[in-house]
Amino acid sequence: MKKLILTSLIAFICVASFSQITENLNFGIRAGYASSQLSNLDDNAEGIMFPQGALFAGYTLKDGLDLIVEANYFRHGYDNDNGSSLYANYLGVPLMLKRTTESGLFLFLGLEVAGRFSSEEERVAIIEGNQIINPFMNLKNIIFTLPVGIGFNFSESLFIEGRWNKGLTSIAENYDYSPNLYSVSLGYNF
Repeated sequence: MKKLILTSLIAFICVASFSQITENLNFGIRAGYASSQLSNLDDNAEGIMFPQGALFAGYTLKDGLDLIVEANYFRHGYDNDNGSSLYANYLGVPLMLKRTTESGLFLFLGLEVAGRFSSEEERVAIIEGNQIINPFMNLKNIIFTLPVGIGFNFSESLFIEGRWNKGLTSIAENYDYSPNLYSVSLGYNF
């Protein structure tokens, strides 16, 4: 009988704790458009624009302060008029703190670790008849960025945000090509 009471008490505490945790938990999706720029490229290189998106979960720490984790798809790369190009696809997992005001305006800041899962690159460029080895032959598989952003909640569910991801590491092994990503997204909280 004592074991049954103890087991019931533990089960009750677990269920009560879980319901309180799920009460503070929300999920959502966001999608938008982004521009990737790499530092230290020559003047002929242009950043790329692409669609991007994320799934996220948020946990309310207290009123107006949330902890957010995402699964975020994005690209880094460039196009160059000399024929070289790079399109590297990443899946990032940022962990961010988000502060929301009563008016619906929010700010966030965090740290993101991202893994490269594919890339399309021209390894050799032809410049004035000479073959030039592309410095992106040795891309890093893991990079770190600092996401910073601002947004606005139109309702409990619908929001818009602007984001800047400042690269903390280079995407290439032997060169300092730090990524910068600028994005605008619409999102929906379930």
